[in-house]
Amino acid sequence: MIITIDVHETRHTCPATTDPHWIDRQTTIVTSQDDGPCRNPVTVRAGAHHTTIACGRTRPRDQQCVACRSLLIVRNVTYTDLGHQAPQPQPFEVSP
Repeated sequence: MIITIDVHETRHTCPATTDPHWIDRQTTIVTSQDDGPCRNPVTVRAGAHHTTIACGRTRPRDQQCVACRSLLIVRNVTYTDLGHQAPQPQPFEVSP
């Protein structure tokens, strides 16, 4: 399966850390393409019963066929930088 995504990150800098860091990340799936049925199905047995399942359900990624292995493509990454954000001082009244 081939999945194409777009990512948008919102960043800021706060008093706790001087390095910009993300505070929100939005991921949008743009396309999802199925590569068809499993090309290397696996037979699973439990006692006298057996069934055939896709290799992607039981095998590690490096042992999966091309159809079962997922490929994630990041098409576009955008950023919004909010800059330095700190608590604003509250005004107070002085009694005469």
